[in-house]
Amino acid sequence: PYLLPFVGVFADAGYRVVLLEQRGHGDSTGKAISYGVWEALDLSEVIDDLDRRGLIAGDLAVFGHSMGAAVAIQAAAVDPRIDAVIAVSGFASLHEEVKDFASW
Repeated sequence: PYLLPFVGVFADAGYRVVLLEQRGHGDSTGKAISYGVWEALDLSEVIDDLDRRGLIAGDLAVFGHSMGAAVAIQAAAVDPRIDAVIAVSGFASLHEEVKDFASW
């Protein structure tokens, strides 16, 4: 919910917006996360579906916050359809991030 204000900003600027709830988060399925490895593949599958349905028009940008930033960067590295990435508050070290998460 804390990212919902961004939807309005992008939509008001004329962008089509699709929100994803990553595996292991919120009401999404899955209990394990991979800090972007599986999630980047999930994102590409969503892009496949949007493309099949003719819902991609123009350049494709991906916005991600925290782990979503890692997902956006990793997906863009392997999916040439992603033209731009907006990565906010991504983690600098996977080692430190996993260590912090494990302490929970």
